[in-house]
Amino acid sequence: FEERFGSNIARLECTVYADYDAALDAYGRDEVDAVSLLNASPESILRAKARYGEEVLAIPRLSMLYVNFRNDQPPFDDRRVRQAFAHCIDKERLVAEVFQGLRQPASGGFVPLGMSGHSPGIAVPYDPERARELMAEAGFKNGRGFPPVSWVAAPGESVVNFLREAWERCLGVSLEAEALDFGSFMKQLMEDPANLMLLGWGADFPDPANILRTTFHSSGGHNTPRWVNEQFDSLTDRAESVIDNEERMALYQRADAILVAEETSVVPLTYAEGSILIKPRVQTGEAPTIAMSLRSTRLAETD
Repeated sequence: FEERFGSNIARLECTVYADYDAALDAYGRDEVDAVSLLNASPESILRAKARYGEEVLAIPRLSMLYVNFRNDQPPFDDRRVRQAFAHCIDKERLVAEVFQGLRQPASGGFVPLGMSGHSPGIAVPYDPERARELMAEAGFKNGRGFPPVSWVAAPGESVVNFLREAWERCLGVSLEAEALDFGSFMKQLMEDPANLMLLGWGADFPDPANILRTTFHSSGGHNTPRWVNEQFDSLTDRAESVIDNEERMALYQRADAILVAEETSVVPLTYAEGSILIKPRVQTGEAPTIAMSLRSTRLAETD
């Protein structure tokens, strides 16, 4: 570990605790040097921060929450409408109010923070005035004439109310989400996606291929937006055969810009964030290295 990670770790021990309170107490007694909070509830993380302050470190998790539009059906077959809905979402406020600051606002592309190929700052910005202009251009000024849309959500999605209120306040449209049990939700997602769905995606492996091509390619991906863009498909196809990593990342970043900034086929809302509690005496590299090395370190881990 000293040679590979530049740390002072010489011996590894892993202790399993039944709950996070017991793990935090053990940390306070110096029985463990680190506690993984990757699967902890927001309440447990906030308790850890209250007790140990800056010893709780944030680390990226390669997943995100996003709004999925049905791109092949009205009204979201109109890019102006999709972008109007995106401009209404104050992601900073969403993170603060709904997620208690325990996620990151998705101000970049669909490739999340912490992954090669991430494009910072390309997301459609919060701009209610621009949103209203676009809706008026699309023929729905102040929400007049906006058709009924199907919006389904899995139960317990606290972000749904935030979005519903934002779109009503900003655009004058009144939308209600239908809560489905998880099995019904997944069945509809696979067979006939609703006009609006709130979805999440996590990387199976840390490469944009698994984030972009697997998810949105019109013939080689899941393509829940039912979106067809030849340039996006071509870019992600080319990236599959390119050996030079810098060139690959450039191709994926261009594809990401088309998906999120130009066509706004989907709207990334938040990037997931993990937490690790670690003693200052444990020397490591930067946060992403901490995440990899400490999962095997003298660690308090819970299921």
